[in-house]
Amino acid sequence: MMHVLTSKANRDNDEIEGFNGRWDSDRWYENYSTDYPGLPGGGNGKKRNSFKPLFGICNQPKYIPLIFAPLTMEFELVNQAADPIIRIGTAPSDFTIENTSNTWQIEDVRIICDIVTLDNALQNSYAEHVLNGKALPINYSTFITQYQTLTSSDAAVNVTRAVSRLKSVFINFDAGHAANNSNGSVVHSSVNTFMAPMTDADYMGANYNYLKELQWQLQVGSKMFPEFPCGSIAETFYQLKKALGIAGSAFHSIAITPMQYRNDHFIIGIDTEKILEAGFTGLNTRAGDLMIVRIKPQNGSVADLPLWATSMFIMLHADNVLEIRDVGCQVFD
Repeated sequence: MMHVLTSKANRDNDEIEGFNGRWDSDRWYENYSTDYPGLPGGGNGKKRNSFKPLFGICNQPKYIPLIFAPLTMEFELVNQAADPIIRIGTAPSDFTIENTSNTWQIEDVRIICDIVTLDNALQNSYAEHVLNGKALPINYSTFITQYQTLTSSDAAVNVTRAVSRLKSVFINFDAGHAANNSNGSVVHSSVNTFMAPMTDADYMGANYNYLKELQWQLQVGSKMFPEFPCGSIAETFYQLKKALGIAGSAFHSIAITPMQYRNDHFIIGIDTEKILEAGFTGLNTRAGDLMIVRIKPQNGSVADLPLWATSMFIMLHADNVLEIRDVGCQVFD
């Protein structure tokens, strides 16, 4: 989701470091063909790829003094070997048992990083600062995800996690995935599909339908975000750009087309800061107020919008502080 919310140029650049082709690139999204240059092919095909972890501490501008704060990174792999692999579809699928395999392995894992060596005098001043009982604070953002099963298109979901400085909230939806290659649905999975209420069964070609507009609103205690329920694709996309801090920019954009947003790139973004893009102006949700996400059909009844999604993912984006002292490190969330 976070990769989809960057620009097309950035995603194209990341393909060079990755698999040279993503599931929703122009060629795959329109043709769903495995004929993509740069992909490993044939038996025992191999390719070296790299990526930047979505860790808040690795996505902030300050250097990390490893001498005072050594890091341990934990990576969770998939539950099953088939999870990150395109499913083998029915004829005339381009992904057949001859060119698609669930037998894979990861080899030669490396962590590549840039190290900056400080001048001895500057290093000693930092050491003296810490040894005198003072702190080195590093502020960073973190991401917390909650999964919720949906049983109706008219739902109110409680968010149980609380944070001190909530910057923004992102919401997306998912449902079952058909095991066929109709209009390319074979490439969809729970990790890359962000369903919209206007989505057709095959995830392609959804046209605008007034009855399928979704109404949503976030409530924290007595506060509403937005103040009046959002009930259109247009306003939802504006709220998403505002949460990303690019609503007023003519130079920054998101790599999502209108057809994609009505189909499998539907993401709700809600900004909860007092001042947009200002650090530590987020909402405090530790005061005991309930956080509730409400969704329902905007222009019709539940019968007009039957159960189109079976699950909801809610991601909280919050500010944290890592405080480094001579006795150890402490995280304030």
